[in-house]
Amino acid sequence: MGKSEFYYLGFRSKTSRFSDVVGEEVRHSLGFRRFGNVDRKFNFNNEVIYQWGDIGGNTISAFNLEFDLSYRLSQVSWTPIVGLKVDWSSGDRETADGKLQTFNPLFVNPGLYSLAAVNTPANLTSFHPNILLFPAKNLSLYADYAIFFRTSKEDGLYAPPRFQTRAADTGTEKHIGDAVGINLTYSINRNAKLELISSYYIPGGFVKASPPSNSIFYLATTLTLRI
Repeated sequence: MGKSEFYYLGFRSKTSRFSDVVGEEVRHSLGFRRFGNVDRKFNFNNEVIYQWGDIGGNTISAFNLEFDLSYRLSQVSWTPIVGLKVDWSSGDRETADGKLQTFNPLFVNPGLYSLAAVNTPANLTSFHPNILLFPAKNLSLYADYAIFFRTSKEDGLYAPPRFQTRAADTGTEKHIGDAVGINLTYSINRNAKLELISSYYIPGGFVKASPPSNSIFYLATTLTLRI
């Protein structure tokens, strides 16, 4: 039915900047992850993280919730796996109050939140409906549609790894933008695979309020060899 993990991460940076706060950051993260499958059809990977500490004399209290669910339709052509991923990362709720609620994603893989790498899970709420298809032997097609919002209007937009790119006073809109992602993978053999990866990012109201606000297209081909 699944497995569970508890973990702790300690983080220290001589200089960090979040919202209206800047200074030395000492942050503690306590996480719980539950993952597994049911009857080899329903898969889940859910995680909750709470953070506390201090940055420049301001108290840190932040969180991240992530739910990743998928279901395999084994009786349908191409054996599709349909899924939904939801991410909720806290943002700062009020300026100059001696407190910081912005979640620090630490060392997150930027590709998980759009290959265009325009945002990271700090003050971010996102929804990712997705589907994985197997149209032929050794061939898979993954498609994802992501919708991004600011969790708090009092906090700005952050890009990987955790740099603020747009301040909170840029606009009042919460909608950051949408992203369409496609990943086509061909397994040549057990040691080699070829991938075609693409992503198209469409800016939302908050980004449009503070140019530049261009759409971003990303395309890459990779060959992976295992020896």
